[in-house]
Amino acid sequence: MTLLYLELLNGALGQALILLVLILIRDFKKEFSNKGTRVQIPLAFFGLSIIVFSIKELYRYGPFDNIVDPVISELFEMLHLLLTLAAVFLLLGLKNR
Repeated sequence: MTLLYLELLNGALGQALILLVLILIRDFKKEFSNKGTRVQIPLAFFGLSIIVFSIKELYRYGPFDNIVDPVISELFEMLHLLLTLAAVFLLLGLKNR
């Protein structure tokens, strides 16, 4: 039962971070038109985060029903959150400049 609450909390934090990144991206409309490398790096981290999230969901709920290791699944989720956090902090650092 506790694992379900932790999983729900982890998912909610991940989605909140994605929403925060989307709001920050909206604030950077002018810089996106310039296509500078300063903005492309956080976007790359955010894109990798979405890819890792998709791989994690495929691994957990996909065709690997009998061989799903919860540790590997949680490592994918941790990597997803770390990449999203990196994108958030990089965008916040750009906003302060």
